[in-house]
Amino acid sequence: MTLVKLKDMELGRNYETYVMLNSYVQKTAKTGNEYLEMNISDGDIEVIARHFSIEAKDLETVGIKPESVVRVCINANMYNSSRNYTITYIAVCDDESLSINDFIRKAPIDVDEEFEYIVNAVKNSHVICEEDICFDSISELTVKLLEKYEHEFKMASAAKTIHHNLVGGLIYHTASMVKQAEKVIENYSELDKELLICGTALHDIGKIYEMETTNTGHTDYTDKGRLLGHATLGIKTIEEMKKECGCVEERILLLEHMLASHHGQLEFGAIVTPAIPEASVLHALDMIDSRLYIFNSEYENMDEGKLSGNVYALDNNSIYKAYSLDVVDC
Repeated sequence: MTLVKLKDMELGRNYETYVMLNSYVQKTAKTGNEYLEMNISDGDIEVIARHFSIEAKDLETVGIKPESVVRVCINANMYNSSRNYTITYIAVCDDESLSINDFIRKAPIDVDEEFEYIVNAVKNSHVICEEDICFDSISELTVKLLEKYEHEFKMASAAKTIHHNLVGGLIYHTASMVKQAEKVIENYSELDKELLICGTALHDIGKIYEMETTNTGHTDYTDKGRLLGHATLGIKTIEEMKKECGCVEERILLLEHMLASHHGQLEFGAIVTPAIPEASVLHALDMIDSRLYIFNSEYENMDEGKLSGNVYALDNNSIYKAYSLDVVDC
């Protein structure tokens, strides 16, 4: 059987293919009928599909469980200008050549190369000064932190949902922002390069504790993450590492402020609001990278020339997918 990608399915046509069932939950429609809401992925994208004639106990009876490959009959349809998926049949995978690895959503990057890029950017951000004689720099502390948590950093998702929610998503998000930060510094030389680069590299480091990403890419919050949040957990990792580094105390304070304020506003999860230019820039870079990811993810399920329904991650606003322009060689 040919594997058909979800985004390539024609509207209204039924397909038989294989997907990974990440999770499912039984829900009740307004009519009172039960249905299953399933989170599925094909290795490229992750979507919600619904099955209206089966219950959770039926899946358990035939041996279907979360984080397994399944055979499905599925079709795509439009609702509120967005693509929706309906499953009409589901069974245990009967193709021994397929494995979970074929369906894990991974960041489209080489995580080793991107990690090296971030580390080198941090090292190159330090400007030699008199304090180097007696103190370690925050760039040295940052490199030590990154190298200590290298495996977790490369594996982690950047979120459970919304943006960069895939294996390697954290480093994908962080590397993109570090590259943006380097470009901003070229235009605004008054910014503290070391502080901005280090703060950007570490702004989401607390997510390695806030969430747990399984080998299949499924991500969920830890108790520690729910109780403290990743900004607080990131600050705690800096506090632990500073015991091994003799940094200037104010530099540590400013670095921790970068993490505490990177969500920009208190209602968005910031511990405090940005009080220095570098913290304000970090928040802007975070918004740019996360929102562009959300736009691109939504576009994968939209047709050109259409408005979407309300997108929760974009303040419940609808978005428009413009028609592609045909490029003509002159």
